[in-house]
Amino acid sequence: MMKRISGILSRFMLLIIILLTVQSGSASDYPDFVGYVNDYAHLLSAPQASALNQEIRDFDNRTTIEVAVVTVNSIGSENPQDYAVNLANYWGVGKRDKNNGIIFLVAMQSHDIWIEVGPGLSGQFSSRQVQQIVDDVIIPQFRANRPGLGVINGVHSIISHFQGPSTPQTLPIAASSKDRDLGNPNFFRLAASVLLLALLGILSALGFTRRSQAKKNNARINDFKTLYNDLVDREAAALEALKELKANYVPSVWKSAEEAFGQVDHERLELELLGAERTTKGGLISAYAAQSRINDLESSFEKAQKNADAPISKLAEVKSAKQECLAILAGLDAALLQAEKETTGEQISMTTRMNLVTARYVHQEALSQAEKPARTVDWIVLLERLVRLRNTVEQVSEDAVRDRAIAEKIRGQNPDEMLARMKQTLDSAEKTLGKSSAAKWDMKAARAEYDRAQEYRSGRLNTIDLYLMMTRIDNNVQQGHQHKERAAEVARQMAEDLARERATALKDDGFGFFGSGGFGGGSMGGGSGGGGKW
Repeated sequence: MMKRISGILSRFMLLIIILLTVQSGSASDYPDFVGYVNDYAHLLSAPQASALNQEIRDFDNRTTIEVAVVTVNSIGSENPQDYAVNLANYWGVGKRDKNNGIIFLVAMQSHDIWIEVGPGLSGQFSSRQVQQIVDDVIIPQFRANRPGLGVINGVHSIISHFQGPSTPQTLPIAASSKDRDLGNPNFFRLAASVLLLALLGILSALGFTRRSQAKKNNARINDFKTLYNDLVDREAAALEALKELKANYVPSVWKSAEEAFGQVDHERLELELLGAERTTKGGLISAYAAQSRINDLESSFEKAQKNADAPISKLAEVKSAKQECLAILAGLDAALLQAEKETTGEQISMTTRMNLVTARYVHQEALSQAEKPARTVDWIVLLERLVRLRNTVEQVSEDAVRDRAIAEKIRGQNPDEMLARMKQTLDSAEKTLGKSSAAKWDMKAARAEYDRAQEYRSGRLNTIDLYLMMTRIDNNVQQGHQHKERAAEVARQMAEDLARERATALKDDGFGFFGSGGFGGGSMGGGSGGGGKW
Protein backbone atom coordinates (compact mmCIF):
# COMPACT_ATOMS: atom_id res chain seq x y z
CA MET A 1 0.00 0.00 0.00
CA MET A 2 2.81 2.42 0.89
CA LYS A 3 4.46 1.67 -2.44
CA ARG A 4 1.27 2.57 -4.27
CA ILE A 5 0.86 5.78 -2.27
CA SER A 6 4.49 6.65 -3.09
CA GLY A 7 3.74 6.06 -6.76
CA ILE A 8 0.76 8.42 -6.58
CA LEU A 9 2.84 11.13 -4.94
CA SER A 10 5.66 10.81 -7.48
CA ARG A 11 3.19 11.06 -10.35
CA PHE A 12 1.56 14.08 -8.73
CA MET A 13 4.93 15.82 -8.44
CA LEU A 14 5.62 14.99 -12.09
CA LEU A 15 2.33 16.61 -13.06
CA ILE A 16 3.28 19.77 -11.15
CA ILE A 17 6.65 19.84 -12.97
CA ILE A 18 4.94 19.49 -16.35
CA LEU A 19 2.68 22.45 -15.60
CA LEU A 20 5.53 24.58 -14.28
CA THR A 21 7.70 24.01 -17.35
CA VAL A 22 5.22 26.02 -19.38
CA GLN A 23 5.99 29.10 -17.30
CA SER A 24 9.58 28.64 -16.24
CA GLY A 25 12.78 28.10 -18.19
CA SER A 26 15.48 25.58 -17.37
CA ALA A 27 18.81 26.41 -15.86
CA SER A 28 20.30 24.05 -18.42
CA ASP A 29 20.97 24.89 -22.07
CA TYR A 30 18.44 22.21 -22.97
CA PRO A 31 14.72 22.98 -23.20
CA ASP A 32 12.25 21.72 -20.62
CA PHE A 33 9.81 19.04 -21.64
CA VAL A 34 6.11 19.79 -21.89
CA GLY A 35 4.96 16.30 -22.83
CA TYR A 36 5.77 13.48 -25.17
CA VAL A 37 5.71 16.01 -28.05
CA ASN A 38 7.96 19.05 -27.54
CA ASP A 39 7.56 21.05 -30.75
CA TYR A 40 9.79 24.07 -30.09
CA ALA A 41 10.38 24.58 -33.84
CA HIS A 42 6.59 24.76 -34.37
CA LEU A 43 6.38 22.18 -37.15
CA LEU A 44 2.97 20.87 -36.02
CA SER A 45 -0.36 22.57 -35.60
CA ALA A 46 -1.90 22.51 -32.12
CA PRO A 47 -4.40 19.73 -33.04
CA GLN A 48 -1.59 17.68 -34.64
CA ALA A 49 0.64 18.04 -31.56
CA SER A 50 -2.19 17.12 -29.20
CA ALA A 51 -3.24 14.07 -31.26
CA LEU A 52 0.35 12.84 -31.61
CA ASN A 53 0.95 13.35 -27.90
CA GLN A 54 -2.09 11.16 -27.12
CA GLU A 55 -0.94 8.44 -29.55
CA ILE A 56 2.46 8.25 -27.86
CA ARG A 57 0.82 8.25 -24.42
CA ASP A 58 -1.40 5.32 -25.44
CA PHE A 59 1.67 3.51 -26.81
CA ASP A 60 3.49 4.10 -23.51
CA ASN A 61 0.55 2.74 -21.54
CA ARG A 62 0.44 -0.39 -23.71
CA THR A 63 4.15 -1.13 -23.88
CA THR A 64 5.91 1.00 -21.17
CA ILE A 65 8.15 2.32 -24.00
CA GLU A 66 8.56 6.08 -23.74
CA VAL A 67 8.99 8.11 -26.95
CA ALA A 68 10.01 11.77 -26.72
CA VAL A 69 9.67 13.98 -29.80
CA VAL A 70 11.60 17.24 -29.75
CA THR A 71 11.95 19.80 -32.54
CA VAL A 72 14.29 22.75 -31.99
CA ASN A 73 15.66 25.54 -34.13
CA SER A 74 19.28 24.96 -33.12
CA ILE A 75 21.42 22.45 -31.23
CA GLY A 76 24.36 24.80 -30.96
CA SER A 77 27.79 23.26 -31.46
CA GLU A 78 26.80 19.73 -30.40
CA ASN A 79 26.39 16.97 -32.94
CA PRO A 80 22.83 15.63 -33.18
CA GLN A 81 23.52 12.30 -31.47
CA ASP A 82 25.20 13.89 -28.44
CA TYR A 83 22.43 16.47 -28.16
CA ALA A 84 19.74 13.78 -28.34
CA VAL A 85 21.46 11.56 -25.74
CA ASN A 86 22.16 14.43 -23.36
CA LEU A 87 18.64 15.81 -23.68
CA ALA A 88 17.08 12.36 -23.16
CA ASN A 89 19.17 11.86 -20.02
CA TYR A 90 18.27 15.36 -18.81
CA TRP A 91 14.59 14.51 -19.22
CA GLY A 92 14.94 10.90 -18.04
CA VAL A 93 13.30 9.35 -21.11
CA GLY A 94 12.48 5.67 -20.54
CA LYS A 95 11.64 3.65 -17.44
CA ARG A 96 14.35 3.75 -14.79
CA ASP A 97 14.67 -0.03 -14.49
CA LYS A 98 14.34 -0.71 -18.23
CA ASN A 99 16.12 2.15 -20.04
CA ASN A 100 13.52 1.73 -22.76
CA GLY A 101 13.27 5.28 -24.04
CA ILE A 102 13.40 6.63 -27.60
CA ILE A 103 14.09 10.27 -28.49
CA PHE A 104 13.27 11.65 -31.95
CA LEU A 105 15.18 14.92 -32.56
CA VAL A 106 14.75 17.47 -35.35
CA ALA A 107 17.11 20.47 -35.58
CA MET A 108 15.92 22.94 -38.21
CA GLN A 109 18.92 25.24 -38.66
CA SER A 110 21.42 22.42 -39.24
CA HIS A 111 18.85 20.20 -41.04
CA ASP A 112 19.64 17.33 -38.66
CA ILE A 113 17.42 14.39 -37.74
CA TRP A 114 18.43 11.85 -35.11
CA ILE A 115 16.60 8.98 -33.42
CA GLU A 116 18.35 7.53 -30.36
CA VAL A 117 17.14 4.27 -28.83
CA GLY A 118 17.80 3.34 -25.21
CA PRO A 119 20.06 0.34 -24.50
CA GLY A 120 17.08 -1.59 -23.14
CA LEU A 121 15.51 -1.64 -26.63
CA SER A 122 18.58 -2.15 -28.83
CA GLY A 123 17.84 -5.84 -29.26
CA GLN A 124 14.37 -5.03 -30.57
CA PHE A 125 15.17 -1.91 -32.59
CA SER A 126 18.53 -2.04 -34.38
CA SER A 127 20.47 0.88 -35.84
CA ARG A 128 19.74 -0.49 -39.33
CA GLN A 129 16.01 -0.44 -38.68
CA VAL A 130 16.18 3.07 -37.21
CA GLN A 131 18.18 4.32 -40.19
CA GLN A 132 15.65 2.82 -42.59
CA ILE A 133 12.86 4.84 -40.96
CA VAL A 134 14.95 8.02 -41.14
CA ASP A 135 15.94 7.49 -44.79
CA ASP A 136 12.69 6.12 -46.20
CA VAL A 137 9.97 7.74 -44.07
CA ILE A 138 11.15 10.98 -42.47
CA ILE A 139 13.73 12.67 -44.71
CA PRO A 140 11.65 12.47 -47.94
CA GLN A 141 8.86 14.48 -46.26
CA PHE A 142 11.33 17.13 -45.01
CA ARG A 143 12.86 17.43 -48.49
CA ALA A 144 9.33 17.86 -49.88
CA ASN A 145 8.82 20.76 -47.42
CA ARG A 146 6.38 18.75 -45.31
CA PRO A 147 8.26 18.62 -41.99
CA GLY A 148 5.13 18.15 -39.89
CA LEU A 149 4.18 15.06 -41.88
CA GLY A 150 7.76 13.80 -41.54
CA VAL A 151 7.49 13.99 -37.75
CA ILE A 152 4.06 12.34 -37.66
CA ASN A 153 4.99 9.54 -40.08
CA GLY A 154 8.27 8.96 -38.24
CA VAL A 155 6.47 8.48 -34.92
CA HIS A 156 3.90 6.18 -36.54
CA SER A 157 6.74 4.06 -37.98
CA ILE A 158 8.41 3.80 -34.57
CA ILE A 159 5.15 2.74 -32.94
CA SER A 160 4.37 0.29 -35.76
CA HIS A 161 7.76 -1.34 -35.30
CA PHE A 162 6.83 -2.42 -31.79
CA GLN A 163 3.15 -3.20 -32.30
CA GLY A 164 2.46 -6.93 -31.97
CA PRO A 165 -0.75 -8.80 -32.69
CA SER A 166 -3.43 -8.03 -30.15
CA THR A 167 -4.31 -10.74 -27.68
CA PRO A 168 -8.02 -11.59 -27.66
CA GLN A 169 -9.64 -11.12 -24.31
CA THR A 170 -11.02 -14.21 -22.63
CA LEU A 171 -14.64 -13.63 -21.67
CA PRO A 172 -16.03 -15.16 -18.46
CA ILE A 173 -18.43 -18.03 -19.06
CA ALA A 174 -21.86 -17.22 -17.73
CA ALA A 175 -23.67 -19.91 -15.78
CA SER A 176 -26.47 -21.59 -17.76
CA SER A 177 -30.02 -21.32 -16.55
CA LYS A 178 -30.52 -24.97 -17.54
CA ASP A 179 -27.83 -26.67 -15.49
CA ARG A 180 -30.06 -29.66 -15.18
CA ASP A 181 -29.33 -30.50 -18.85
CA LEU A 182 -25.73 -31.26 -17.87
CA GLY A 183 -26.88 -34.55 -16.41
CA ASN A 184 -28.60 -35.62 -19.63
CA PRO A 185 -26.50 -38.03 -21.80
CA ASN A 186 -28.19 -36.66 -24.95
CA PHE A 187 -26.85 -33.27 -24.04
CA PHE A 188 -23.26 -34.53 -24.07
CA ARG A 189 -23.76 -36.38 -27.37
CA LEU A 190 -25.25 -33.26 -28.96
CA ALA A 191 -22.46 -31.08 -27.57
CA ALA A 192 -19.82 -33.52 -28.87
CA SER A 193 -21.39 -33.52 -32.32
CA VAL A 194 -21.51 -29.72 -32.46
CA LEU A 195 -17.90 -29.49 -31.25
CA LEU A 196 -16.74 -32.02 -33.85
CA LEU A 197 -18.53 -30.20 -36.65
CA ALA A 198 -17.04 -26.89 -35.50
CA LEU A 199 -13.56 -28.43 -35.34
CA LEU A 200 -13.91 -29.89 -38.84
CA GLY A 201 -15.07 -26.49 -40.12
CA ILE A 202 -12.11 -24.74 -38.56
CA LEU A 203 -9.63 -27.29 -39.92
CA SER A 204 -11.21 -27.01 -43.37
CA ALA A 205 -10.99 -23.21 -43.29
CA LEU A 206 -7.38 -23.33 -42.09
CA GLY A 207 -6.50 -25.82 -44.80
CA PHE A 208 -8.05 -23.65 -47.48
CA THR A 209 -6.27 -20.55 -46.18
CA ARG A 210 -2.92 -22.32 -46.01
CA ARG A 211 -3.33 -23.75 -49.53
CA SER A 212 -4.08 -20.26 -50.82
CA GLN A 213 -1.06 -18.82 -49.00
CA ALA A 214 1.21 -21.61 -50.22
CA LYS A 215 0.12 -20.90 -53.81
CA LYS A 216 0.88 -17.20 -53.37
CA ASN A 217 4.27 -18.04 -51.84
CA ASN A 218 5.28 -20.15 -54.83
CA ALA A 219 4.27 -17.39 -57.24
CA ARG A 220 6.26 -14.78 -55.27
CA ILE A 221 9.35 -17.01 -55.16
CA ASN A 222 9.23 -17.26 -58.96
CA ASP A 223 8.92 -13.47 -59.16
CA PHE A 224 11.99 -13.04 -56.96
CA LYS A 225 14.00 -15.41 -59.16
CA THR A 226 13.16 -13.16 -62.10
CA LEU A 227 14.13 -10.08 -60.09
CA TYR A 228 17.44 -11.70 -59.14
CA ASN A 229 18.28 -12.22 -62.81
CA ASP A 230 17.17 -8.66 -63.62
CA LEU A 231 19.47 -7.37 -60.91
CA VAL A 232 22.48 -8.67 -62.84
CA ASP A 233 21.38 -6.67 -65.89
CA ARG A 234 20.85 -3.58 -63.72
CA GLU A 235 24.37 -3.86 -62.36
CA ALA A 236 25.86 -4.03 -65.82
CA ALA A 237 24.12 -0.77 -66.74
CA ALA A 238 25.07 0.73 -63.38
CA LEU A 239 28.76 -0.08 -63.92
CA GLU A 240 28.67 1.80 -67.23
CA ALA A 241 26.97 4.75 -65.53
CA LEU A 242 29.55 4.73 -62.73
CA LYS A 243 32.36 4.67 -65.30
CA GLU A 244 30.86 7.73 -67.02
CA LEU A 245 30.42 9.52 -63.70
CA LYS A 246 34.05 8.97 -62.71
CA ALA A 247 35.29 10.10 -66.10
CA ASN A 248 33.29 13.33 -66.32
CA TYR A 249 32.43 14.56 -62.81
CA VAL A 250 34.03 15.34 -59.46
CA PRO A 251 34.09 12.69 -56.69
CA SER A 252 31.56 14.66 -54.61
CA VAL A 253 29.00 13.85 -57.32
CA TRP A 254 29.56 10.11 -57.68
CA LYS A 255 31.07 9.01 -54.34
CA SER A 256 27.74 8.28 -52.61
CA ALA A 257 26.46 6.38 -55.67
CA GLU A 258 29.60 4.24 -55.71
CA GLU A 259 29.22 3.45 -52.01
CA ALA A 260 25.56 2.49 -52.45
CA PHE A 261 26.39 0.29 -55.44
CA GLY A 262 29.07 -1.46 -53.41
CA GLN A 263 26.49 -2.49 -50.79
CA VAL A 264 24.70 -4.84 -53.20
CA ASP A 265 25.41 -8.33 -51.81
CA HIS A 266 24.62 -11.06 -54.33
CA GLU A 267 25.60 -13.91 -52.05
CA ARG A 268 23.36 -12.75 -49.23
CA LEU A 269 20.42 -12.24 -51.58
CA GLU A 270 20.92 -15.68 -53.08
CA LEU A 271 21.08 -17.30 -49.64
CA GLU A 272 17.92 -15.50 -48.53
CA LEU A 273 16.17 -16.57 -51.73
CA LEU A 274 17.23 -20.21 -51.33
CA GLY A 275 16.16 -20.18 -47.68
CA ALA A 276 12.73 -18.77 -48.52
CA GLU A 277 12.34 -21.29 -51.35
CA ARG A 278 13.18 -24.22 -49.06
CA THR A 279 10.62 -23.02 -46.52
CA THR A 280 8.03 -22.62 -49.26
CA LYS A 281 8.56 -26.23 -50.34
CA GLY A 282 7.32 -27.26 -46.89
CA GLY A 283 3.83 -26.79 -48.30
CA LEU A 284 0.80 -26.16 -46.11
CA ILE A 285 2.57 -26.69 -42.80
CA SER A 286 5.15 -23.96 -43.37
CA ALA A 287 2.96 -21.59 -45.44
CA TYR A 288 2.96 -18.77 -42.91
CA ALA A 289 6.63 -19.19 -42.00
CA ALA A 290 7.42 -18.96 -45.72
CA GLN A 291 5.28 -15.84 -46.01
CA SER A 292 7.31 -14.17 -43.26
CA ARG A 293 10.62 -15.05 -44.93
CA ILE A 294 9.34 -13.83 -48.30
CA ASN A 295 8.33 -10.48 -46.76
CA ASP A 296 11.88 -10.10 -45.41
CA LEU A 297 13.23 -11.08 -48.81
CA GLU A 298 11.11 -8.41 -50.46
CA SER A 299 12.63 -5.75 -48.23
CA SER A 300 16.15 -6.98 -49.07
CA PHE A 301 15.43 -6.91 -52.81
CA GLU A 302 13.98 -3.40 -52.66
CA LYS A 303 17.12 -2.12 -50.97
CA ALA A 304 19.41 -4.00 -53.38
CA GLN A 305 17.55 -2.64 -56.41
CA LYS A 306 17.75 0.90 -55.05
CA ASN A 307 21.50 0.57 -54.45
CA ALA A 308 22.08 -1.05 -57.85
CA ASP A 309 20.25 1.83 -59.54
CA ALA A 310 22.16 4.51 -57.59
CA PRO A 311 24.81 5.24 -60.30
CA ILE A 312 22.16 5.39 -63.04
CA SER A 313 19.99 7.75 -60.98
CA LYS A 314 22.97 9.92 -60.06
CA LEU A 315 24.12 10.19 -63.68
CA ALA A 316 20.65 11.31 -64.77
CA GLU A 317 20.52 13.78 -61.86
CA VAL A 318 23.87 15.41 -62.60
CA LYS A 319 23.17 15.70 -66.35
CA SER A 320 19.85 17.37 -65.61
CA ALA A 321 21.52 19.64 -63.03
CA LYS A 322 24.15 20.77 -65.54
CA GLN A 323 21.52 21.68 -68.15
CA GLU A 324 19.43 23.54 -65.58
CA CYS A 325 22.47 25.45 -64.30
CA LEU A 326 23.25 26.73 -67.78
CA ALA A 327 19.61 27.70 -68.33
CA ILE A 328 19.41 29.65 -65.05
CA LEU A 329 22.71 31.45 -65.73
CA ALA A 330 21.43 32.47 -69.15
CA GLY A 331 18.43 34.22 -67.60
CA LEU A 332 20.06 35.78 -64.55
CA ASP A 333 21.71 38.72 -66.36
CA ALA A 334 18.35 40.12 -67.45
CA ALA A 335 16.81 39.45 -64.03
CA LEU A 336 19.64 41.28 -62.25
CA LEU A 337 19.38 44.28 -64.58
CA GLN A 338 15.66 44.49 -63.92
CA ALA A 339 16.25 44.29 -60.15
CA GLU A 340 18.81 47.11 -60.37
CA LYS A 341 16.31 49.34 -62.17
CA GLU A 342 13.66 48.65 -59.55
CA THR A 343 15.99 49.51 -56.67
CA THR A 344 17.01 52.95 -57.92
CA GLY A 345 15.91 55.96 -55.89
CA GLU A 346 15.79 56.70 -52.17
CA GLN A 347 12.54 54.87 -51.39
CA ILE A 348 14.32 51.53 -51.03
CA SER A 349 15.49 49.93 -47.79
CA MET A 350 19.20 49.44 -47.19
CA THR A 351 18.49 45.73 -46.63
CA THR A 352 17.03 45.37 -50.14
CA ARG A 353 20.04 47.16 -51.64
CA MET A 354 22.46 44.93 -49.73
CA ASN A 355 20.62 41.80 -50.90
CA LEU A 356 21.09 42.95 -54.50
CA VAL A 357 24.83 43.52 -53.93
CA THR A 358 25.14 40.04 -52.44
CA ALA A 359 23.24 38.54 -55.37
CA ARG A 360 25.63 40.22 -57.82
CA TYR A 361 28.63 38.77 -55.98
CA VAL A 362 27.17 35.25 -55.90
CA HIS A 363 26.31 35.54 -59.61
CA GLN A 364 29.91 36.35 -60.49
CA GLU A 365 31.14 33.40 -58.41
CA ALA A 366 28.66 31.06 -60.12
CA LEU A 367 29.72 32.28 -63.58
CA SER A 368 33.34 31.68 -62.72
CA GLN A 369 32.53 28.19 -61.45
CA ALA A 370 30.51 27.26 -64.54
CA GLU A 371 33.33 28.36 -66.87
CA LYS A 372 35.73 25.81 -65.36
CA PRO A 373 36.21 22.39 -67.04
CA ALA A 374 32.94 20.47 -66.69
CA ARG A 375 34.59 17.53 -64.92
CA THR A 376 35.74 19.82 -62.08
CA VAL A 377 32.30 21.23 -61.25
CA ASP A 378 29.81 19.80 -58.78
CA TRP A 379 26.75 20.66 -60.86
CA ILE A 380 24.31 19.44 -58.23
CA VAL A 381 25.71 21.80 -55.58
CA LEU A 382 25.96 24.63 -58.11
CA LEU A 383 22.31 24.13 -59.06
CA GLU A 384 21.24 24.50 -55.44
CA ARG A 385 23.16 27.79 -55.21
CA LEU A 386 21.72 29.09 -58.46
CA VAL A 387 18.16 28.25 -57.47
CA ARG A 388 18.66 30.17 -54.22
CA LEU A 389 20.24 33.04 -56.18
CA ARG A 390 17.34 33.18 -58.65
CA ASN A 391 14.90 33.27 -55.75
CA THR A 392 16.92 36.06 -54.11
CA VAL A 393 16.87 38.20 -57.26
CA GLU A 394 13.11 37.69 -57.65
CA GLN A 395 12.67 38.60 -53.98
CA VAL A 396 14.71 41.81 -54.44
CA SER A 397 12.31 42.93 -57.16
CA GLU A 398 9.29 42.15 -54.96
CA ASP A 399 10.89 43.89 -51.96
CA ALA A 400 11.53 47.03 -54.02
CA VAL A 401 7.81 47.32 -54.73
CA ARG A 402 7.06 46.74 -51.05
CA ASP A 403 9.63 49.31 -49.94
CA ARG A 404 8.08 52.07 -52.06
CA ALA A 405 4.66 51.37 -50.55
CA ILE A 406 6.14 51.51 -47.04
CA ALA A 407 7.96 54.78 -47.80
CA GLU A 408 4.65 56.40 -48.68
CA LYS A 409 3.00 54.96 -45.58
CA ILE A 410 5.58 56.19 -43.05
CA ARG A 411 6.40 59.54 -44.65
CA GLY A 412 7.08 62.08 -41.91
CA GLN A 413 7.42 59.56 -39.06
CA ASN A 414 10.18 60.20 -36.52
CA PRO A 415 12.83 57.40 -36.44
CA ASP A 416 13.45 57.97 -32.73
CA GLU A 417 9.77 57.41 -32.01
CA MET A 418 9.88 54.18 -34.03
CA LEU A 419 12.85 52.96 -31.99
CA ALA A 420 11.08 53.90 -28.75
CA ARG A 421 7.99 51.94 -29.79
CA MET A 422 10.13 48.88 -30.54
CA LYS A 423 11.68 49.05 -27.08
CA GLN A 424 8.31 49.47 -25.40
CA THR A 425 6.87 46.44 -27.27
CA LEU A 426 9.91 44.31 -26.45
CA ASP A 427 10.03 45.29 -22.76
CA SER A 428 6.33 44.54 -22.33
CA ALA A 429 6.66 41.15 -24.07
CA GLU A 430 9.68 40.14 -22.00
CA LYS A 431 7.67 40.71 -18.83
CA THR A 432 4.89 38.37 -19.96
CA LEU A 433 6.86 35.88 -22.09
CA GLY A 434 10.40 36.05 -20.74
CA LYS A 435 10.00 32.92 -18.57
CA SER A 436 8.10 30.84 -21.12
CA SER A 437 10.15 28.08 -22.73
CA ALA A 438 7.62 27.86 -25.56
CA ALA A 439 8.21 31.52 -26.53
CA LYS A 440 12.00 31.43 -26.00
CA TRP A 441 13.00 31.48 -29.68
CA ASP A 442 10.39 34.09 -30.60
CA MET A 443 11.76 36.44 -27.97
CA LYS A 444 15.33 35.82 -29.08
CA ALA A 445 14.37 36.75 -32.63
CA ALA A 446 12.58 39.89 -31.45
CA ARG A 447 15.59 40.95 -29.35
CA ALA A 448 17.94 40.38 -32.32
CA GLU A 449 15.77 42.62 -34.51
CA TYR A 450 15.84 45.38 -31.91
CA ASP A 451 19.63 45.13 -31.46
CA ARG A 452 20.12 45.40 -35.21
CA ALA A 453 17.80 48.40 -35.38
CA GLN A 454 20.39 50.35 -33.38
CA GLU A 455 22.52 50.43 -36.55
CA TYR A 456 20.18 53.17 -37.83
CA ARG A 457 22.22 55.77 -35.96
CA SER A 458 25.37 54.70 -37.87
CA GLY A 459 23.67 55.26 -41.23
CA ARG A 460 23.62 51.61 -42.25
CA LEU A 461 19.80 51.55 -42.13
CA ASN A 462 17.00 53.91 -43.11
CA THR A 463 13.44 54.45 -41.88
CA ILE A 464 12.06 51.75 -44.19
CA ASP A 465 14.38 49.23 -42.54
CA LEU A 466 13.19 50.44 -39.13
CA TYR A 467 9.55 49.94 -40.09
CA LEU A 468 10.27 46.40 -41.33
CA MET A 469 12.09 45.54 -38.10
CA MET A 470 9.31 47.02 -36.00
CA THR A 471 6.81 44.84 -37.92
CA ARG A 472 8.92 41.71 -37.41
CA ILE A 473 9.19 42.41 -33.68
CA ASP A 474 5.40 42.71 -33.48
CA ASN A 475 5.03 39.42 -35.36
CA ASN A 476 7.57 37.63 -33.14
CA VAL A 477 5.79 38.80 -30.00
CA GLN A 478 2.42 37.69 -31.39
CA GLN A 479 3.84 34.26 -32.26
CA GLY A 480 5.36 34.02 -28.79
CA HIS A 481 1.95 34.50 -27.20
CA GLN A 482 0.46 31.89 -29.54
CA HIS A 483 3.18 29.36 -28.77
CA LYS A 484 2.84 29.97 -25.04
CA GLU A 485 -0.92 29.43 -25.24
CA ARG A 486 -0.47 26.25 -27.27
CA ALA A 487 2.07 24.84 -24.80
CA ALA A 488 -0.29 25.66 -21.94
CA GLU A 489 -3.14 23.89 -23.75
CA VAL A 490 -1.00 20.77 -24.27
CA ALA A 491 -0.02 20.79 -20.60
CA ARG A 492 -3.65 21.21 -19.55
CA GLN A 493 -4.66 18.33 -21.79
CA MET A 494 -1.96 16.14 -20.26
CA ALA A 495 -3.12 17.11 -16.79
CA GLU A 496 -6.71 16.17 -17.64
CA ASP A 497 -5.59 12.83 -19.09
CA LEU A 498 -3.52 12.07 -15.98
CA ALA A 499 -6.41 13.01 -13.72
CA ARG A 500 -8.77 10.70 -15.63
CA GLU A 501 -6.30 7.80 -15.41
CA ARG A 502 -5.83 8.39 -11.69
CA ALA A 503 -9.59 8.56 -11.09
CA THR A 504 -10.10 5.29 -12.99
CA ALA A 505 -7.32 3.57 -11.05
CA LEU A 506 -8.63 4.80 -7.70
CA LYS A 507 -12.11 3.61 -8.61
CA ASP A 508 -10.77 0.16 -9.51
CA ASP A 509 -8.78 -0.66 -6.38
CA GLY A 510 -8.89 2.24 -3.96
CA PHE A 511 -5.37 3.50 -4.68
CA GLY A 512 -4.17 2.71 -8.19
CA PHE A 513 -1.60 4.75 -10.04
CA PHE A 514 -1.42 7.50 -12.60
CA GLY A 515 -0.21 5.41 -15.53
CA SER A 516 2.47 6.56 -17.96
CA GLY A 517 2.09 10.30 -17.95
CA GLY A 518 5.67 11.52 -17.88
CA PHE A 519 9.20 10.26 -18.31
CA GLY A 520 10.31 7.60 -15.90
CA GLY A 521 13.95 8.46 -15.22
CA GLY A 522 15.61 6.10 -17.73
CA SER A 523 19.09 6.60 -19.13
CA MET A 524 20.28 6.83 -22.72
CA GLY A 525 23.59 6.10 -24.43
CA GLY A 526 25.22 2.97 -25.77
CA GLY A 527 22.05 1.90 -27.55
CA SER A 528 21.15 1.95 -31.22
CA GLY A 529 20.30 4.96 -33.32
CA GLY A 530 20.39 6.61 -36.70
CA GLY A 531 19.95 9.92 -38.43
CA GLY A 532 20.77 12.15 -41.36
CA LYS A 533 20.26 15.52 -43.03
CA TRP A 534 17.55 16.59 -45.44
